[in-house]
Amino acid sequence: MKNFLIIGGTTKAGTSALFNYLAQNPNFCPSNIKETRFFLESDYPVKARSVLDTSDFNNYYKFFNCNDDRKIFLEATPDYLYSQQAITGIKNLVERNHNVKLLFILRNPVERFISWFYFGKLLNDISEKMSFREFYEQNLLDIKDNNALTALKKGLYSHYLADYLNFFDKKDIILIPYSEFKNKPIEVLNEIYKELNLPEVSAEQISLSLSNETYHVKNRFLFECLQKLRRYKARLNSPLINRTIKKLQFVVKLIVKVNSGEVDKSLIDSSTLEEVKKYYEGELHNLSTCFKIDFNW
Repeated sequence: MKNFLIIGGTTKAGTSALFNYLAQNPNFCPSNIKETRFFLESDYPVKARSVLDTSDFNNYYKFFNCNDDRKIFLEATPDYLYSQQAITGIKNLVERNHNVKLLFILRNPVERFISWFYFGKLLNDISEKMSFREFYEQNLLDIKDNNALTALKKGLYSHYLADYLNFFDKKDIILIPYSEFKNKPIEVLNEIYKELNLPEVSAEQISLSLSNETYHVKNRFLFECLQKLRRYKARLNSPLINRTIKKLQFVVKLIVKVNSGEVDKSLIDSSTLEEVKKYYEGELHNLSTCFKIDFNW
């Protein structure tokens, strides 16, 4: 029997940072790549990260390079929140007598939608010339084969969490407000450790740094090269390649830093922003009613 902590959402809400912080704790066995995407549908807009056959459930264990069942096996695929197949796959883990805790970080959906506007441009999922108004209108069409153009609907967290509550006990679902994690990361980590019956940590024991921030790319060619390297690493899922690239992380971080610029906040027009806020008017009430958490949005 294994113990799993699966960070299942949401996108653009600090899941990379949380995965990296937890992975520093020796009580965890983190996956070789943060997003295994193992349980996503084959036609999901975000493609699988590995050549492993997902129909063979035992291949899931190959993402974890340890055999110590006392550890907590950790992965973070933030699109699991929006995937029916992920619910089925994770439920299969439970049915195989494994202990599974699900964790979701939830960000103010308006802020998240704005972040996706810039992130979509960064990934080239939407045109660099697309306005915020066009981005909003395209999202209203719910174009399912483009992750950036489903960002609006996917901010209705209560709708997707309801599907998880049909299969998992509420005590096995941990919800974290993004603002709390951003402002008080050590306190949030210790809340998670308490849920997992692990000892608390101090700030001196964790190296804190932001991950996967949205930024403006100065050189598109350089950015695409780094993206190809990450995809190559993830797809092969080789311990040797993972160790080699890990040793070169300081070079990658330097390249990202040099190639990063501030996003243009003037692109967010006030009239469209008000419409986005209106779209999410009932979401805070729905979440607070179901989970009794003050998200302070």
